[in-house]
Amino acid sequence: MPEKVQKPESWLEGFSFSKEAIGFQQSYLYAPCPDWLNINKTTTWDMAVVPRSWESNFATFFFLAKINNEIVSYQVKINGEPIVEFSATSLPEWLMRGEKETTLEFTAIEVQEKSNLGYLRLSVPNAFIQKGERQVIEIVPSASKDALWISACPNNLAHFISRNEEEFWYELSLQTSPDSIQSLQIEVPAAWVGKQASYRLNSQKDNLTLQKKENGAISNFYLYGSPTELAKQKLELDIQGQKRKAIFNLLENQDNTQLIGNLLVKQKSRLDRTGLWKSRVEGIYRPEMQSVWKDLMDTNLKNGSVQIATLAADSLEKKAISADWQPESMIRQWLRKPPQFSYFYVQQSYRHGLQFSQFLKKAGFKYLISPFPQNQIFKWASPDGSLLNVWAVPTAYESPFWLGKDANVADFPLFYLGSYAQVWRAHNPNFQKILPVLSSQHLKLTEIKDSESHVLPFPNIEEKPAEEILENYLKANPSIRSVGGERADPNLKAQDFNPAETVEKRQIQTLLLEAEKWWALGTCQNSFEGYPEAEFEKLWEQYETNPKALKRADLAIFLQNAFRHTASQIKTQNSVGIPLVVFNSLLWERNDVASVSLEFSPTESVKGFQIFDQEGKEVPYQVSDVDKHRNGNLKRAELHFFVQKVPSLGYKTYYLRPAETLEEADLKKPKIRQYDVEAGFYKIQLSNGGIQQIIDQEFNTKLLNTEHFLANELWIGNKNQIGVQFRKNAFSWKMLEDGKLRTVLETSQSTENGDLQQFMIIHKKQKRIDFRTLIKNPKWTSADQTFRLSFPLGEGAYSNYHGVAWGVLEVGKDELPNSAVSSLKIADQFIGAKNGDLGLVVGSDLPLWEFNYQDRGILQAVLFSFSQMGNYEFRYSLSSFGASHEKGYQQIAQGGSPLQVIFNPLKGSNLPEKHSFLSMENSTAVLSSLKKAKNERAMILRFFENEGKETENLIKLGWDLGKADRTNLLEQERKPLEIQNNSLRVLLGRFSVETLRLE
Repeated sequence: MPEKVQKPESWLEGFSFSKEAIGFQQSYLYAPCPDWLNINKTTTWDMAVVPRSWESNFATFFFLAKINNEIVSYQVKINGEPIVEFSATSLPEWLMRGEKETTLEFTAIEVQEKSNLGYLRLSVPNAFIQKGERQVIEIVPSASKDALWISACPNNLAHFISRNEEEFWYELSLQTSPDSIQSLQIEVPAAWVGKQASYRLNSQKDNLTLQKKENGAISNFYLYGSPTELAKQKLELDIQGQKRKAIFNLLENQDNTQLIGNLLVKQKSRLDRTGLWKSRVEGIYRPEMQSVWKDLMDTNLKNGSVQIATLAADSLEKKAISADWQPESMIRQWLRKPPQFSYFYVQQSYRHGLQFSQFLKKAGFKYLISPFPQNQIFKWASPDGSLLNVWAVPTAYESPFWLGKDANVADFPLFYLGSYAQVWRAHNPNFQKILPVLSSQHLKLTEIKDSESHVLPFPNIEEKPAEEILENYLKANPSIRSVGGERADPNLKAQDFNPAETVEKRQIQTLLLEAEKWWALGTCQNSFEGYPEAEFEKLWEQYETNPKALKRADLAIFLQNAFRHTASQIKTQNSVGIPLVVFNSLLWERNDVASVSLEFSPTESVKGFQIFDQEGKEVPYQVSDVDKHRNGNLKRAELHFFVQKVPSLGYKTYYLRPAETLEEADLKKPKIRQYDVEAGFYKIQLSNGGIQQIIDQEFNTKLLNTEHFLANELWIGNKNQIGVQFRKNAFSWKMLEDGKLRTVLETSQSTENGDLQQFMIIHKKQKRIDFRTLIKNPKWTSADQTFRLSFPLGEGAYSNYHGVAWGVLEVGKDELPNSAVSSLKIADQFIGAKNGDLGLVVGSDLPLWEFNYQDRGILQAVLFSFSQMGNYEFRYSLSSFGASHEKGYQQIAQGGSPLQVIFNPLKGSNLPEKHSFLSMENSTAVLSSLKKAKNERAMILRFFENEGKETENLIKLGWDLGKADRTNLLEQERKPLEIQNNSLRVLLGRFSVETLRLE
């Protein structure tokens, strides 16, 4: 059982360590500050690193804890060694002893109805400490009950201790009577128990010792005089050792703010009809913070202005951003409901993409207001060179961050303004008589007097629109600095980010964008007759408000209808064979494998077939999942055929002719354990649970270093700790097919952590490997675990890249200066690494990645975490490249955008067998969207430059063009472009995003 700790009445005085120690200097260690954690399962903290020069005999760790009354026993381990056991009880103070003089001590700060809030102090002898490393502390419960809540947060500890040391309040109660002796009761904080209280009223004075009372200390004085004689007389109170006096005007109603010594206090006094007079004086801010607000009065602001912007709580812009921001969906939102402000307001400190400043600038915004690391106004440069004015603020709304820490200060922002002014000047050398402030409420300053009753001066306070405040500041400070880069999301955690849900949402958006594109292309030559504009409005609104209600299967059918609509306009040669129209959604001529499901009735007498292009040249193919009717005729099959030179953003027609034989894949090696697969551009060594090595045969180079991880290996753990590597079990490979175009392998197993299945498709005519990973019914053992995939890089130093919205970011180079540094990165398209002239790239259904696993060259894809249950599927591709990474990126884009095939469409007469609707001379241009303009018979084309090369881009269009304009993102501010033979020449700047209106 816990030992009862014998301590003085005030828990604060029982501290055996100093405030400096709470700052975690000397021999005190701490963990990063998580949220409160309910310890009903084993919980682990990675504590601070113990220096190798550590000389103390013990290391001490602090935790805040809420301990419920229900008794549950726990075992504490450090670095895997059990050191002490304890029970969560209702005792406010206790001490447990463990192995080799280990001690665990609890002291309650607040005794609550159902639990005690306090701190745990764990002292561990050096025998259990691993010097030079992080210490891993585990708390293991004996039963799964809600009994203990812990936070390893040093700031909270310091706050509680500071709050109790500096708590300052007097509460007086005087019940008047006609007698000449009045009884006055005084209450003060509990920390003052045992101290001497003294008062002075004219010639009257007395001393008494403060006695303990629940949640405070109390004493009673006697004042001599009738109520009439005492009214408005000044009563001075002082507590021994506190060095703070309070002065009260007896029996008077008053509200004022004044200085008592170096403490700013508020006083409120009321006399009711029964003759009961109550008065309360309380300290608003800590004594050492006096210089903060006093400094505000001494600056040049005394003759300047504090300009306060109060923002609308329901403004559209603050809802339009998330950690996984997608610009096209935001543009659709604004087209439905145009922005009402010239500023873009982001309430939380979400990730801001590399192109975010250009995105806002070209959407018509002048300013961004958002949480950033420092309070300042600066210009944010996009990679294309455009600049956006940014007002960086410390929190979503600044004022609640400061106001409300202490009681009754919501109408008193002086300390907040002073603190803000100090920080602002530190980061803004051009600070000149304007202090811009963002607030969620109307701030007011009451009159403040010093101890001699002199009114203290303070600056003029003005409420203005945010746009006007920013304009005033920029006029006064024309030479503000500019910075560029991606703004990381400081709150991003692997446990909170749901990659599987993000993948689902991105796939839905991709289907919407593809449907917009192909419905627009299929109807543009008929003045957009048949374009489902109302349906798109409804779908985009639903995507914004309730994306989970949208079904991928329904959108896939919607997209297929767009392809069929276009294919039905093609003048096919049905006498040559059954037409197969292959659609390419990318902006380059494409060689790839196209796949389609074929079905035949028993009477069609199809035993096999051949594929030909429109010139009559035979095309290689491969089939899988073959099924036949009882009469031997072909019933169904998955057809994979190799197509060449499918036009940019266009289509090409092929023809299927019946034949007597069917070319089926080679299945001579159905089972593989250790086997070298040589297919196409790669030679692959397989191993249980993953890939041992990939050799790029074009460069004769090994791509991997699998000393610690296999490639495409599934494992459970966190960044610094491996929990389960599934290769420990039998995880062998099976060959499903091996033909002219591809080799398909599969491996699966059922484990205690879930059912796992992986497919690998090695292409033989293009440099790409496609993967599918399926995880069903995942099971977990710890709250900080995540399912992960590994791609360990070969020898050497690599630079890491990842595709972001409208660009490519180099990790460690292209982030915003002073932005939060996080090893977690969100990849919008792909992740890549380059070492000299050799690179590796992986994409696209893997949005969350973590870098630098214990300084090993490894790319970690985070699939999902402890809190996310269900069945998951991820599709992604791998490619390698030489000096130019363009081809590698294109292969990944092709893997994420399969060719679409329409089998046997209706015959039309308007379109040729092969056609490009749009092509661009600049190979570094990437299509963002192509759609019908809202409520107009015009097309909107948006694209961006992805390689940092300024070029004059020739855009060729496959329909009759009458007029062309360059616009902003919201299809406004039109600037005419010259048209020649349905072509446009557009200057495309480095990394610039361009929007054209075509009709």
